[in-house]
Amino acid sequence: MTFFPRMNRIALKFAYSAEGFFGYARQTGLRTVEGELTKALRDLHIIESIEGNRFRSGSRTDRGVWAAGNVCAFDTDFPLRGLCGALNRHIGANGIWAVAAASVDADFNPRHARRRTYRYFLNDDSKTLDIDAMRGAAGEFLGEHDFSNFARLESGRTPVRQVDEIHIGRAAGGFPSSGNEYATFDFSAPNFLWNQVRRMVGAIKLCGEGRLGADDIRRALSNPQERSDYGLADARGLVLMDVDYGTEVSFEAGRDAGKVGDTIRSVIKKREKELLLLGSMLCALRGKR
Repeated sequence: MTFFPRMNRIALKFAYSAEGFFGYARQTGLRTVEGELTKALRDLHIIESIEGNRFRSGSRTDRGVWAAGNVCAFDTDFPLRGLCGALNRHIGANGIWAVAAASVDADFNPRHARRRTYRYFLNDDSKTLDIDAMRGAAGEFLGEHDFSNFARLESGRTPVRQVDEIHIGRAAGGFPSSGNEYATFDFSAPNFLWNQVRRMVGAIKLCGEGRLGADDIRRALSNPQERSDYGLADARGLVLMDVDYGTEVSFEAGRDAGKVGDTIRSVIKKREKELLLLGSMLCALRGKR
């Protein structure tokens, strides 16, 4: 009699850079996060196939969007404790990092999250954006609304969504030499429509510039049949911070989580050096030393 290893369903939390990827979702002939991740899972024999091992993704981010805590799930007989380490040794240098893993119920679907949190960084070097006006405008989005005017609609999906929290603040650039200042936006909801966060940021930014009022946003939400377009913020300012499942999932950090942090810190140091060199070039061009 032949005995087969018991398959467990695993939820994997992972982070990734947006650089070098054509978005998250698999696309034929293009390098994507999901494509590289599933290839690594197959190469390591963690899964045999996407369909056979029921691979599912929690969120599909656009090209240019980073992630600190996306989630996927799949069936596997690979040991849970060694999973993150094996993946990071295989693809950690390519801009995808396994952060934590958890055993979950056999019917677990990562799409069914309790909350998703996104953060957006908007350049405001001159500090001209009115934070109070933007906070007032953001309040219009809280609660349940028809977001037809603030999303790219997909057939078969309702435009009605519930937004739980929006927090707006300020942050200095990571490198003192850059002089960069940012307005930061944190959005939390069970789920978002395609481009919803970026379109909300676009409208809030106009309010911060005094070119739009909170009443305009209220009107666009109340009258979804009347087309309003307040712009789409650049994807490169957006980070998927977390996909949360409450007590349903208890993630266990990978044993090499510290090494992932070291890798990211090394990238920061490299970028800081590059920024200092560029700053020196700029000073030289201006005739300064």
